[in-house]
Amino acid sequence: MRGITLHSINADSVFLSGIPRDFHLHAKSMLGIYFRSRRRQLTMLPLKDITPAARNNVNTQFIILEKGKITLEGGQNKTCMGLVADETASVHFQLWNEECDAFEAGDIIRLSNGIFSYQRGNNLVLRAGKRGKVEKVGEFTMVFAESPNMSEILWAPDPNNSGKYVRESVISTHSHIFPPTV
Repeated sequence: MRGITLHSINADSVFLSGIPRDFHLHAKSMLGIYFRSRRRQLTMLPLKDITPAARNNVNTQFIILEKGKITLEGGQNKTCMGLVADETASVHFQLWNEECDAFEAGDIIRLSNGIFSYQRGNNLVLRAGKRGKVEKVGEFTMVFAESPNMSEILWAPDPNNSGKYVRESVISTHSHIFPPTV
């Protein structure tokens, strides 16, 4: 059996030797799929770096520290609040409907395309939103920090960019502001 040699590791230009000519197109196609999927991998954002936004762009992983009582919102939708944390900060996290039953304190969760925004006027919460995805990836073994609580930081519109917010002050004496990492 002949060996297959990959001469270029690049999705745009791949040269293979050691395989029949008619297989080249299939192999190049498969490598292209591999490289495109690698580019789409999510960059995890530490909780201390999340900022309020009106779009789903928060990808992070955290542990559920506390889960509140399940209530009915609007008579039909289940909702509950929880406190979640990673190694950099904590934040209030809102669970909806089946999420309320699916997760418990101690579960390690990956949030993809989540949103950190105001709920009912002045409470900042992290949630999956309509486009986000929440999945359990483990339990109990994760280093975490309860302070600062990102939900307890007051935010103000950025004077240099109206579409962004900057940290202004803290609500709780137990929280403090860390500069975001770049």
